Amino acid sequence: MNGAEGQFEIMVDDDGMPCAEPVSCTGACLVSCPQGAIDEAEPGCVTNYVDQTNGGCGANPVVYGSILPGQTVCGTSGTFALGGGRGRDVDWFAFSLEQECDVTWTVRADFLVETFILTDECGLGLFSYAEGRGNGCQNVVVQATLEPGDYTLLVQPQFFYGVDCGFDAWHGTLDCVPTANNGACCLDLTTCVETTALHCAELGGGFGQAGQSCAEIMCASMNPC
Repeated sequence: MNGAEGQFEIMVDDDGMPCAEPVSCTGACLVSCPQGAIDEAEPGCVTNYVDQTNGGCGANPVVYGSILPGQTVCGTSGTFALGGGRGRDVDWFAFSLEQECDVTWTVRADFLVETFILTDECGLGLFSYAEGRGNGCQNVVVQATLEPGDYTLLVQPQFFYGVDCGFDAWHGTLDCVPTANNGACCLDLTTCVETTALHCAELGGGFGQAGQSCAEIMCASMNPC
Protein backbone atom coordinates (compact mmCIF):
# COMPACT_ATOMS: atom_id res chain seq x y z
CA MET A 1 0.00 0.00 0.00
CA ASN A 2 3.04 2.26 -0.44
CA GLY A 3 3.29 2.89 3.30
CA ALA A 4 -0.34 4.03 3.65
CA GLU A 5 -2.01 3.51 7.03
CA GLY A 6 -5.66 2.96 7.88
CA GLN A 7 -8.44 0.48 7.06
CA PHE A 8 -8.65 -1.20 3.66
CA GLU A 9 -10.90 -3.67 1.85
CA ILE A 10 -9.67 -6.55 -0.28
CA MET A 11 -12.08 -7.76 -2.95
CA VAL A 12 -11.89 -11.41 -4.07
CA ASP A 13 -13.85 -12.50 -7.16
CA ASP A 14 -14.69 -16.21 -7.40
CA ASP A 15 -16.82 -15.90 -10.57
CA GLY A 16 -19.60 -17.65 -8.68
CA MET A 17 -17.74 -20.99 -8.69
CA PRO A 18 -17.31 -22.90 -5.39
CA CYS A 19 -13.83 -24.09 -4.42
CA ALA A 20 -13.24 -27.71 -5.36
CA GLU A 21 -10.91 -28.18 -2.38
CA PRO A 22 -11.67 -25.51 0.24
CA VAL A 23 -8.87 -24.90 2.71
CA SER A 24 -9.60 -25.58 6.38
CA CYS A 25 -8.32 -22.95 8.80
CA THR A 26 -8.14 -25.48 11.64
CA GLY A 27 -5.75 -28.36 11.92
CA ALA A 28 -3.24 -26.74 9.57
CA CYS A 29 -0.49 -28.12 11.81
CA LEU A 30 -0.34 -30.34 14.85
CA VAL A 31 1.48 -29.74 18.12
CA SER A 32 1.95 -32.72 20.41
CA CYS A 33 3.14 -32.78 23.99
CA PRO A 34 6.84 -33.74 24.25
CA GLN A 35 7.73 -36.78 26.33
CA GLY A 36 8.32 -35.88 29.96
CA ALA A 37 6.45 -32.57 29.76
CA ILE A 38 4.03 -31.42 32.46
CA ASP A 39 0.31 -31.26 31.63
CA GLU A 40 -1.34 -28.02 32.74
CA ALA A 41 -4.37 -30.14 33.79
CA GLU A 42 -6.94 -27.55 32.72
CA PRO A 43 -10.36 -28.53 31.33
CA GLY A 44 -11.26 -27.35 27.85
CA CYS A 45 -12.91 -23.94 27.68
CA VAL A 46 -16.62 -23.53 26.90
CA THR A 47 -19.08 -20.67 26.50
CA ASN A 48 -18.73 -18.21 29.41
CA TYR A 49 -15.70 -20.17 30.65
CA VAL A 50 -14.21 -19.18 34.03
CA ASP A 51 -10.55 -20.21 34.38
CA GLN A 52 -9.82 -21.49 37.90
CA THR A 53 -6.67 -23.42 36.91
CA ASN A 54 -4.13 -20.84 35.72
CA GLY A 55 -6.10 -17.73 34.80
CA GLY A 56 -3.47 -15.47 36.40
CA CYS A 57 -4.35 -11.83 36.85
CA GLY A 58 -7.68 -12.38 35.09
CA ALA A 59 -8.89 -14.89 37.68
CA ASN A 60 -10.53 -14.23 41.03
CA PRO A 61 -8.68 -15.18 43.11
CA VAL A 62 -5.46 -14.84 41.13
CA VAL A 63 -4.13 -18.32 40.29
CA TYR A 64 -1.02 -19.53 38.45
CA GLY A 65 0.35 -22.82 37.28
CA SER A 66 3.97 -23.50 38.23
CA ILE A 67 7.10 -24.29 36.24
CA LEU A 68 10.79 -24.69 37.06
CA PRO A 69 13.74 -23.80 34.84
CA GLY A 70 14.49 -26.79 32.64
CA GLN A 71 10.88 -27.95 32.52
CA THR A 72 8.40 -28.10 29.63
CA VAL A 73 4.68 -27.60 30.15
CA CYS A 74 1.85 -28.56 27.77
CA GLY A 75 -1.55 -26.95 27.50
CA THR A 76 -4.58 -26.31 25.36
CA SER A 77 -6.23 -23.03 24.53
CA GLY A 78 -9.33 -21.66 22.88
CA THR A 79 -11.62 -18.73 22.18
CA PHE A 80 -15.26 -18.62 23.25
CA ALA A 81 -18.43 -16.56 23.63
CA LEU A 82 -18.38 -14.58 26.87
CA GLY A 83 -21.51 -12.66 27.80
CA GLY A 84 -22.18 -10.34 24.89
CA GLY A 85 -18.58 -10.48 23.71
CA ARG A 86 -15.66 -12.85 23.29
CA GLY A 87 -13.13 -14.45 25.61
CA ARG A 88 -9.90 -16.41 25.25
CA ASP A 89 -8.24 -19.02 27.44
CA VAL A 90 -5.12 -17.50 29.05
CA ASP A 91 -2.47 -19.69 30.67
CA TRP A 92 -0.22 -18.18 33.37
CA PHE A 93 2.72 -19.89 35.06
CA ALA A 94 4.85 -18.68 37.97
CA PHE A 95 8.56 -19.37 38.42
CA SER A 96 11.34 -18.24 40.75
CA LEU A 97 15.06 -17.64 40.25
CA GLU A 98 17.74 -17.92 42.94
CA GLN A 99 20.42 -16.66 40.53
CA GLU A 100 20.65 -13.97 37.90
CA CYS A 101 19.88 -15.78 34.65
CA ASP A 102 19.63 -15.31 30.92
CA VAL A 103 16.09 -16.70 30.64
CA THR A 104 14.71 -18.20 27.43
CA TRP A 105 11.03 -19.12 27.09
CA THR A 106 10.22 -21.07 23.90
CA VAL A 107 6.57 -21.64 22.92
CA ARG A 108 5.15 -23.66 20.04
CA ALA A 109 1.41 -23.73 19.33
CA ASP A 110 -0.93 -24.84 16.56
CA PHE A 111 -2.65 -21.45 16.54
CA LEU A 112 -1.67 -17.78 16.32
CA VAL A 113 -0.02 -17.40 19.72
CA GLU A 114 1.48 -14.64 21.83
CA THR A 115 3.55 -15.07 24.97
CA PHE A 116 5.15 -12.87 27.63
CA ILE A 117 7.70 -12.92 30.45
CA LEU A 118 6.15 -10.76 33.19
CA THR A 119 6.44 -9.62 36.77
CA ASP A 120 4.51 -11.62 39.36
CA GLU A 121 2.28 -8.67 40.26
CA CYS A 122 -1.13 -7.75 38.87
CA GLY A 123 -2.52 -4.27 38.29
CA LEU A 124 -0.05 -1.38 38.22
CA GLY A 125 2.84 -3.67 39.16
CA LEU A 126 2.41 -5.85 36.07
CA PHE A 127 4.82 -5.23 33.20
CA SER A 128 6.56 -7.23 30.50
CA TYR A 129 10.27 -8.02 30.30
CA ALA A 130 9.90 -9.67 26.89
CA GLU A 131 7.17 -10.77 24.50
CA GLY A 132 6.74 -12.56 21.20
CA ARG A 133 4.12 -13.59 18.65
CA GLY A 134 4.06 -16.28 16.03
CA ASN A 135 2.12 -18.42 13.59
CA GLY A 136 1.01 -21.98 14.08
CA CYS A 137 3.86 -24.50 14.48
CA GLN A 138 6.43 -21.72 14.70
CA ASN A 139 8.83 -21.57 17.66
CA VAL A 140 8.28 -18.27 19.46
CA VAL A 141 11.37 -17.46 21.53
CA VAL A 142 11.43 -14.69 24.14
CA GLN A 143 14.51 -13.85 26.19
CA ALA A 144 15.37 -11.63 29.14
CA THR A 145 18.15 -11.31 31.71
CA LEU A 146 16.44 -11.52 35.11
CA GLU A 147 17.70 -10.97 38.64
CA PRO A 148 16.83 -13.38 41.47
CA GLY A 149 13.13 -13.11 42.19
CA ASP A 150 9.61 -14.21 41.23
CA TYR A 151 8.19 -13.97 37.72
CA THR A 152 5.31 -15.18 35.55
CA LEU A 153 4.79 -16.45 32.00
CA LEU A 154 1.65 -15.90 29.92
CA VAL A 155 0.49 -17.84 26.83
CA GLN A 156 -2.69 -16.89 24.96
CA PRO A 157 -4.24 -16.69 21.47
CA GLN A 158 -3.47 -13.46 19.64
CA PHE A 159 -7.15 -12.90 18.87
CA PHE A 160 -10.58 -13.70 20.31
CA TYR A 161 -11.74 -15.93 17.43
CA GLY A 162 -10.67 -19.05 15.59
CA VAL A 163 -9.09 -21.24 18.30
CA ASP A 164 -10.98 -24.45 19.16
CA CYS A 165 -11.41 -24.94 22.90
CA GLY A 166 -9.67 -28.02 24.22
CA PHE A 167 -8.29 -29.06 20.82
CA ASP A 168 -5.76 -26.39 19.86
CA ALA A 169 -2.57 -27.08 21.81
CA TRP A 170 0.76 -25.54 22.79
CA HIS A 171 3.87 -26.35 24.77
CA GLY A 172 6.55 -24.17 26.30
CA THR A 173 10.06 -24.76 27.66
CA LEU A 174 11.75 -22.55 30.25
CA ASP A 175 15.56 -22.39 30.27
CA CYS A 176 17.89 -20.49 32.59
CA VAL A 177 21.62 -19.88 32.02
CA PRO A 178 23.30 -18.27 35.07
CA THR A 179 25.24 -15.10 34.28
CA ALA A 180 28.77 -14.20 35.34
CA ASN A 181 27.36 -11.85 38.00
CA ASN A 182 26.63 -14.79 40.29
CA GLY A 183 29.15 -15.86 42.91
CA ALA A 184 29.53 -17.86 46.09
CA CYS A 185 27.37 -16.66 48.97
CA CYS A 186 27.93 -18.17 52.43
CA LEU A 187 24.77 -18.20 54.53
CA ASP A 188 26.52 -19.82 57.48
CA LEU A 189 29.68 -21.83 58.14
CA THR A 190 28.48 -24.80 56.07
CA THR A 191 25.83 -23.48 53.67
CA CYS A 192 26.73 -21.88 50.35
CA VAL A 193 24.52 -20.78 47.44
CA GLU A 194 25.46 -19.14 44.17
CA THR A 195 23.67 -15.87 43.52
CA THR A 196 24.31 -12.14 43.05
CA ALA A 197 25.96 -9.89 45.64
CA LEU A 198 22.69 -7.99 46.15
CA HIS A 199 20.61 -11.11 46.71
CA CYS A 200 23.30 -12.51 48.99
CA ALA A 201 23.04 -9.39 51.15
CA GLU A 202 19.24 -9.72 51.19
CA LEU A 203 19.70 -13.28 52.47
CA GLY A 204 22.09 -12.05 55.16
CA GLY A 205 25.05 -13.92 53.71
CA GLY A 206 28.67 -13.17 52.96
CA PHE A 207 29.56 -12.77 49.27
CA GLY A 208 32.89 -13.85 47.84
CA GLN A 209 33.22 -12.49 44.32
CA ALA A 210 31.39 -12.68 41.00
CA GLY A 211 32.25 -15.76 38.98
CA GLN A 212 33.32 -17.72 42.05
CA SER A 213 31.61 -21.05 42.70
CA CYS A 214 30.80 -22.57 46.06
CA ALA A 215 33.28 -25.34 45.28
CA GLU A 216 36.08 -22.77 45.27
CA ILE A 217 35.64 -21.45 48.81
CA MET A 218 35.31 -22.62 52.42
CA CYS A 219 32.48 -20.81 54.20
CA ALA A 220 34.13 -21.54 57.55
CA SER A 221 36.87 -19.11 56.57
CA MET A 222 34.37 -16.30 55.78
CA ASN A 223 32.32 -14.17 58.13
CA PRO A 224 28.81 -13.78 56.68
CA CYS A 225 27.97 -10.96 59.09
